[in-house]
Amino acid sequence: METTNNNQNAIYGKIDENGYLAIKQGVTEIEGNAFKGCTELTKVSIPDSVTIIGPSAFEGCTSLTEINIPDSVTKIYGLAFADCTGLKKVHLPNNLEVINVYLFTGCTSLTEINIPDSVKEIYGFAFAGCTGLTKVTIPDGVTTILNRAFAGCTGLTEITIPDSVKIDPSVFEGCTKLQNHPLAQCLLGDMYRDGVGVGKDYAEAFKFYKASAEQGFPLAMRNVGIMNLFGYGVEKNIDEAFKWFQSAAKAGDAVAQYNLGRMYYNGDGTEQNYAEAFKWGKLAAEQGHPGAQCMLGDMYRDGYGVGKDSTEAFKFYKASAEQGFPLAMRNVGIINLVGYGVEKNIDEAFKWFQSAAKEGDAVAQYNLGRMYYNGDGTEQNFEEAFKWGKLAAEQGHPGAQCMLGDMYRYGEGVEVDYDEALKLYKASAENGFKVAAEKLEELGEPLVG
Repeated sequence: METTNNNQNAIYGKIDENGYLAIKQGVTEIEGNAFKGCTELTKVSIPDSVTIIGPSAFEGCTSLTEINIPDSVTKIYGLAFADCTGLKKVHLPNNLEVINVYLFTGCTSLTEINIPDSVKEIYGFAFAGCTGLTKVTIPDGVTTILNRAFAGCTGLTEITIPDSVKIDPSVFEGCTKLQNHPLAQCLLGDMYRDGVGVGKDYAEAFKFYKASAEQGFPLAMRNVGIMNLFGYGVEKNIDEAFKWFQSAAKAGDAVAQYNLGRMYYNGDGTEQNYAEAFKWGKLAAEQGHPGAQCMLGDMYRDGYGVGKDSTEAFKFYKASAEQGFPLAMRNVGIINLVGYGVEKNIDEAFKWFQSAAKEGDAVAQYNLGRMYYNGDGTEQNFEEAFKWGKLAAEQGHPGAQCMLGDMYRYGEGVEVDYDEALKLYKASAENGFKVAAEKLEELGEPLVG
């Protein structure tokens, strides 16, 4: 049995005959490994002068049953209470923002844990193997729960987690009593979909999502909709996709609201209905969904389901673009280029085309290439014009194909190659680009057919 040494006694205080330790007032940090393996320790009182508990500070203190950590503590390092198999009750400080890695792993007697509202992240394996835990409530302030945070908590039967939390699929791995819990089923679906800890298997993923969805779990309902929409793990079924998106959308899921709005917009799985498309798109956009914001930009621009309003269109495109949505970035570029709903601004147009082009948007790549070609918003640069035009042309953009035809024809940014020029003009003309067809006529090579 390991015990404290004289140096520890001098720093922290002495453990009495009952295993109780009152750490001295004035101590600011309980250093790493300070009481590691101290099996005589049964109870600890920590003064409010302490701000930090170091790594493995109480690891393996198997007789420790209760610990009250004051609110002065703002950081507890990983493994601090790992394998304290006798620990039944813990009070965590109200200023703690992170529950660190392996913090309580292997604390098999821990039956309840009160996670403070201040906590923002729960790191990997934090409560792994806490087989006595039966109930966990995650407060609204938590944003992220990392891998296997509650893995192997075989006694866990009840979990409450806000919808906004980002959860690694393996968080509840091995929590056997949660097999029929909708969140656990949905997470299992994630694991099979992404191949996390198991082989990638869309059919298995669909099975778990469907089981969860049938219990009314919004994220699972949305995922069943997506899998039906694209035919992942199940035969493609637009009507089923519409049904499940509708259910998830009514439960407030932003992705489902956007997809439902998009289906109404396109008339997929239902009659085309711009009013319904606008309604569901707006709900998703209000939750910050970039695709929905872009769709609303389209609807305000074109007057579908709402009155035409170029200012509102720009507002929604800009909100979406600022989240990195390529189509919206391209549209913000176009609006700045032509001055629709905003004062014309060539420099802004160039900036947004550049951002969208880097994300692979063919229209933006063409417009960026054209701006380099003409020297609009930047210095004229035929090499850059050719680079971006080629990327757009390879995606079948007819304007870019025609521009590259010109560049090969006149040796701008590339060696003169009339055969390549003709080939690109023909490709552009076949894609319906009138200017390319006129160039072929001019060269005595009219498009046939």
